[in-house]
Amino acid sequence: MRKDNLGNNYVYYKINNKYKTVVGITNNYDNVNKIKKLYNDKTEVKEYYIAKDNLDSKQYEYDKLLSKTTNESKVKEYVNDILKLYQN
Repeated sequence: MRKDNLGNNYVYYKINNKYKTVVGITNNYDNVNKIKKLYNDKTEVKEYYIAKDNLDSKQYEYDKLLSKTTNESKVKEYVNDILKLYQN
């Protein structure tokens, strides 16, 4: 399920009767800090392995764009575009 919070999109899901929120997805570790900066430095980062077959083909394209920018509005745009790939 996809929601919008103060202009920042996120995806949430329920597991073991607890809600988990995904605010960004990246294959590039250097992009993690850019994503965290959109929210706050207390954002908890969890690493998960996602099989290549389950990744959207555009994920790599957006990761490249994200890694090349420092502009906060562009970072937000690319993070939102990535989340839209996995909204279902």
